[in-house]
Amino acid sequence: MTTVNEIFDEVNRRLADPAKAGTTTATYQFDLSGDDGGSYHIVLNDGTGDAGAGAPDIPNTTISMSAE
Repeated sequence: MTTVNEIFDEVNRRLADPAKAGTTTATYQFDLSGDDGGSYHIVLNDGTGDAGAGAPDIPNTTISMSAE
């Protein structure tokens, strides 16, 4: 079974390509509950992107859901 960390690691790997990150500027926070839960982020900034564990400083959007 794929873990939450593995999913965000894959998203981060894909965001290394500026074409995938696009020209969007947005910061997303994911608050995940459950055994594999915690705070995660995706930050897009005009062609660059970062995803991983931890809450961003100032999210534009916060999504709360189960990690299951």
